[in-house]
Amino acid sequence: MHFKLSSHELFELSRSTNSDAVNRFAINYFFLNDQEAIGKYADYFLQHDETRTTFLYYSGQPINSDCFSSGEIQINDFPILKKYFRQHGLNFYEHVDLTALGSTLQYNVNLAAEIAKNTPNDKATAHALSKNHLSCRSRVRDVKVVGITKIKNEGNLTALAVQQWLRFCDHIIISDASDTDLTVKTSDFSSAVTTIKQITPFKENLVYDQLYSAAREKKATHILHFDVDEVLAPEVSYSDFFDQISRLEIGESLAVKWAQLFSKGRNFFDFNYDEAFQDVSFHRLLPQHKDLIFCDDGKSTHADLSLHCPTIPEDFPKKRFLSDFTLLHFEGINIRHQIQKYNHYYQRDYALNLEPELALRRYLPKLLQLLEVLKPSALFTPVSEKSHALIKTYIQEFNLKTMATTSEEKLQLKGIFENFKVEI
Repeated sequence: MHFKLSSHELFELSRSTNSDAVNRFAINYFFLNDQEAIGKYADYFLQHDETRTTFLYYSGQPINSDCFSSGEIQINDFPILKKYFRQHGLNFYEHVDLTALGSTLQYNVNLAAEIAKNTPNDKATAHALSKNHLSCRSRVRDVKVVGITKIKNEGNLTALAVQQWLRFCDHIIISDASDTDLTVKTSDFSSAVTTIKQITPFKENLVYDQLYSAAREKKATHILHFDVDEVLAPEVSYSDFFDQISRLEIGESLAVKWAQLFSKGRNFFDFNYDEAFQDVSFHRLLPQHKDLIFCDDGKSTHADLSLHCPTIPEDFPKKRFLSDFTLLHFEGINIRHQIQKYNHYYQRDYALNLEPELALRRYLPKLLQLLEVLKPSALFTPVSEKSHALIKTYIQEFNLKTMATTSEEKLQLKGIFENFKVEI
């Protein structure tokens, strides 16, 4: 591996960036290339929760619950921890005190589902409870479910989603950030739907706070969050749905399975029946779930996060119950929205890293596939001269993978510039 930084420079970079990923890379690099650096920098890596487990594992030292006495188990430690315990003939979930997961388990619904799947019921934690734990409770009759969603230029998809979700919601509130000529009209919906102008497109937590406030004005007892490209599986009945949510207490949530109906890593628009309900996650390790509904406390606000803010208010849920319902995710059904989405990611990536080639590597393959399906008349503007060469590389790869043979079938360089616009 060719690496320009010295071990000391890499360590200083690791320490100054405060990045878990860089720290873990440094540990792996030192063990492979500079054993002396291991002893030299051991104290630093051992005193940080984010790197302690990785360091202990690679240095051959024992790992036990004492390792987490001063902090939480980090979610990125799971592959290492599971491997370590398996090598010693032990089940990780039976030998680690799950209280060491702390708030990580509260905020990460996928991790909660993984814990629930692998932990006996008598060791269940508050944030990883099966729906069976609800059955011993009484049902609350006075339930009002208000659905909330945020949209931008979703077209007719919004109306289709609203029609589906009114099966489970008493009222729906839509936060609209669409362009002026694409905003949804209140007259398009029944009196059970309210539209509000989105407070800001740049602070997701403020958008959710605005939606929660509007739901509370409608006297919501339960707040259900959905995206317009999501629906509950057809076999979910309202009676089963109501039976579960009516047993939630204030501050608790019900999470559901989140099925990705479009495959990852293949043609973006190929429906993949084999993987539609496969457990997939950030590390290809955890099943995907989402918090669908929250039994509202009437006052809490969301964590101060501009992007990917949890839909559940900060410091909640007090308890999370994992339902057997399935939420179907039809990502990509609105092609123009997908182009807009990856354009946004591209620009955000470039703004943070100032490396156009890196941003293009991450997002151009998706954009190429999207543009092959929908060719809007716009202009693609590369952000550096090197981008031209990178685009050519991806076009060749794209044509090879799709086995295009004629000039009409192939995606030409000129076509890219004519078909897409990136504004930096």
